[in-house]
Amino acid sequence: MDGIFQPYTQSYYGCICQNSPECVTQYPVNSNPMTAAGFYIPDFYYGCYIMEALLLSTLECFHDEICVNRIQSYITYTSPMNVTILDSSLSSQYFVNSTIQDLVNNLMMEQWNSSITYENYYNQCQPKQCTYTYTTTNSAISIITILFGLVGGLVTILRLVVPLLVNFIAWIIRRRRQRIIPHISTIHN
Repeated sequence: MDGIFQPYTQSYYGCICQNSPECVTQYPVNSNPMTAAGFYIPDFYYGCYIMEALLLSTLECFHDEICVNRIQSYITYTSPMNVTILDSSLSSQYFVNSTIQDLVNNLMMEQWNSSITYENYYNQCQPKQCTYTYTTTNSAISIITILFGLVGGLVTILRLVVPLLVNFIAWIIRRRRQRIIPHISTIHN
């Protein structure tokens, strides 16, 4: 019974997947999956977790024409692929050996252009309507302040209205009493 529930333990060269998400090995390239690797892509990994392995990888091989040609020699396509290597002589904030994690952390951007011109946006896009929503959450202090303000406003209004209302009701009662004329009947003998 114990053998049925034995977890499958994957490991890469002594690194156990359950212990570390960074258990990786270099990515092998071969024309037949049943044979040994023809060559390994330098600093390009696969492992327990595909995303972790990819983020630890670099694009170093793709800066080298010989490496790219070796990869292409293992890929069998009916039509040839036109692949241009990455140009490491171009100015970049990234190094040849920067990890893909470094690229992702910067959203694969070389430089952010922070000049914002809404006029150019509206001229280019010409929106017919522009709406936005503004969501706020009130703190406990602001809620208490609002409640005190409402109670204070209500008390002030009642102080003005109640005396006028009482005087008006008293005036109506007085008028009704004055209108009632007692009817006295006399009896003649």
